[in-house]
Amino acid sequence: PVQELVCGGTPTFPVYAGIDTPGVSLSPGTSIFHDAGYGSSFPDLQFVPAAGLVTRVISRPSSNRVTLDLGNKAVAADPPNGRRVHFPTLPDAVHVLHNEEHLVLETDLAADYSPGDVLLGVPVHVCPTSALHQSVSVLNGEGNLSTWDVTARNRKISV
Repeated sequence: PVQELVCGGTPTFPVYAGIDTPGVSLSPGTSIFHDAGYGSSFPDLQFVPAAGLVTRVISRPSSNRVTLDLGNKAVAADPPNGRRVHFPTLPDAVHVLHNEEHLVLETDLAADYSPGDVLLGVPVHVCPTSALHQSVSVLNGEGNLSTWDVTARNRKISV
């Protein structure tokens, strides 16, 4: 006999959240570090993204482009190119190039940024993005900063 049934994921959270049945557990998936992908796909869930990526402008190669130090080592490469990170302060930004070290954005607001300026991006797929980092900085409601280890990064296969 099955002792516990684990149901749901982030998109079905509202359906399973109201169930109070012994032996049935809810598995909301991405609700802790909610991302821009679920935020745009399921706006009815009203989750606020809780993960951000701090990045710097490293160059402005043309009047409408900025290059950031936010390559595939920092943000998941599994959403299609062009949809890997959302920048709230650059709503018109188009991803032009994304490689191992850099992300190049095209935006009408490029002239507002200079090398060294800091931007905050919200990952579209937070699960593999968080596993790229050894730890995350956590800012609580009182403004206290702490650090959490990302244990998913330290997994190993044993036989």
